Amino acid sequence: MMKPELVQRNEPVTLVFQAPGISLTVRGTALEPGTEGDVINVVNTQSKRQIQGVVSGPGQVTVSSGRPRITASLAPSETTSGIQRRFAQ
Repeated sequence: MMKPELVQRNEPVTLVFQAPGISLTVRGTALEPGTEGDVINVVNTQSKRQIQGVVSGPGQVTVSSGRPRITASLAPSETTSGIQRRFAQ
């Protein structure tokens, strides 16, 4: 079973930009179809610039700030107690 296309090619979409403490929306046009979670190309209708975003709902594409997100992860061999021992030394 396939996910439904939430954005069609050449469809007007709402571009959503979210950052801590701010949310902006502008109009855009999808350059390709997409289902939820797909990365698609969109044209900002005001600036005429092409950008990429993630389909987040019907007629809606979310654009990130382009700043890398820092995430913490543990190596498979490390455990919380191993990390605590290292910092205790």
